[in-house]
Amino acid sequence: MEWYKEWFDTSLYEKMYAHRDETDAKKLANLIQKHFPKGDYPEVIDLACGRGRHSFNFASAGYSVTGFDLSENAIEKAKGKITDDLKGKVSFHSHDMRNPINKKCDLLINLFTSFGYFEQDDENEKVISEMANSTKENGAIVIDFLNPGYVQQNLKSFEETETDGLKVTIKRFIKEGMVCKDLTFSDEDHTRSKTFSERVKLYPKAWFRKAFEKNGFVISDAFGNYSGSPYNETESPRLVLFARRA
Repeated sequence: MEWYKEWFDTSLYEKMYAHRDETDAKKLANLIQKHFPKGDYPEVIDLACGRGRHSFNFASAGYSVTGFDLSENAIEKAKGKITDDLKGKVSFHSHDMRNPINKKCDLLINLFTSFGYFEQDDENEKVISEMANSTKENGAIVIDFLNPGYVQQNLKSFEETETDGLKVTIKRFIKEGMVCKDLTFSDEDHTRSKTFSERVKLYPKAWFRKAFEKNGFVISDAFGNYSGSPYNETESPRLVLFARRA
């Protein structure tokens, strides 16, 4: 089984990342909404939406949002979070990002490093192609990705933490062009343990530029963090790309 199919569907994934900073999520939403106001980009697709964290930020701001994610567990959790005031403004569906969405939007967002999961470049290129196919004539795409140069210089190879009463040992390394994370969860007696993996291709800005151009898009802006600072290929913690039709 591919790592993302197993890991993203577990309750441990949700508990492991429960600490995600909502302040950062709102900063990113504000940055995107400043450049793509709802009056011009009313319909949003949140591709690889997870449990809907970003989808709800956009729906609460007045956008009409459709979230897609491969994890059926995540989609069910997201559906369960829809409040009465957001009914009709946000919906969630299970979907493999490599397949056609059969829906057009004004703005497609792909956030929190939800790209580069596949070992073969052509599969990741296919995701870009499907993103482009799912946007309207004047549509735009936003990808919030890790910054390869920063990761290579600042990778923390070993870490220990705890979650839900379990000890978590994290090992990080770079192999065959992918940044890898192995997470081992074990009980206090170390009698039972389970390891999950994350694998993300280290694609630089130049790779995205070529992939976008191949599908009729150009990168209009590149930011290095959620506050909108200019992107630097070695010092910026993030690679946030805004792409528009050429």
